[in-house]
Amino acid sequence: MNTLSWKLASSLYQLGTKWNRWAHENGVLASTRFPVPVVCVGNLTAGGAGKTPSVLWLAEHLVSLGRRPVIVSRGYGRIGDPDEPFIVSDGKNVFGMAYDSGDEPLLLARRLKQVPVVVCADRVRGVSRAIDALSADSVILDDGFQHFQLSRTMDIVCLNALNPWGAGVLVREGRDGLKRAQVAFVTRANLVAEERLLLIESEIHQSAPELSVVLMDESILFLNPATGRVESPDWAKGQRVMALSAIAGPAGFERSLQRAGLEIISSRRFPDHHLFRQRELDECLSVAQRENLLVVTTEKDFQRLPAQFPCLVAVLNFSPRKSNASDGAEEPWKQKIRSLFS
Repeated sequence: MNTLSWKLASSLYQLGTKWNRWAHENGVLASTRFPVPVVCVGNLTAGGAGKTPSVLWLAEHLVSLGRRPVIVSRGYGRIGDPDEPFIVSDGKNVFGMAYDSGDEPLLLARRLKQVPVVVCADRVRGVSRAIDALSADSVILDDGFQHFQLSRTMDIVCLNALNPWGAGVLVREGRDGLKRAQVAFVTRANLVAEERLLLIESEIHQSAPELSVVLMDESILFLNPATGRVESPDWAKGQRVMALSAIAGPAGFERSLQRAGLEIISSRRFPDHHLFRQRELDECLSVAQRENLLVVTTEKDFQRLPAQFPCLVAVLNFSPRKSNASDGAEEPWKQKIRSLFS
């Protein structure tokens, strides 16, 4: 899509979001409230904001607080009735494949050994299943910032420091939407200059002065599926690679590889959630073998690749940068999360 098409699509989406929000806030449409805290992790743009690593971090943080969270996701791209809840993980076992759950929920289920994952396009039914069947004492709503049918206790909005306001992608909601959130995660903060971070924080507070801003730094490891070994960036430094991705923000993925010291000789970009055809993968491998390149893909794309496809998997993690002003005390945004259970 060209720039004009993105702007038109964004304008139409934002009109729908505004009407939907107004209808729920004014009682035209109902919102359902649950007896456990519901924390939404979402964004203003359609993908590329670092939402999935943020959900991973939040789930592990809630577990560290002694909570029993369940992640509820839409399950984009799954086969079957999207409004029928499907348990991807019960916190012990993972069920199904990417076509049963969608790629991102499967990634979450495989990474989080103690945290159940449920998918359902009808988020109200999904949360009900999480509470009734999995004894959740808290729910992480994955990508539900514009889902007003479900009342939330807290909203966390993710902004990619490389492209916080969605230039060249679908923008679901303008900056005014920040006023509904309590916390903003500025993701991949260590990939941009400090001056850029100060500008982003200033722009956030112009729209939402009370919003807690958290800088989330990115780290990367490399999984070799053939051996099961996880390698450090030092191991991969200097490798000549083909970057293979089907995500909303391929530029961010490729910048992460370059920052880790990999040399990207070839890049293969496909649409977000793309189902790879065998001929596409054969073509990638042919080029990689001819040029003596390692194929590196994202952890999300790995969920949709054949089991024997030879590649390295870039495993991304986020960690919050500690505020200099905290002086050893728990930071206010973490206090907000802890207060959900008091």
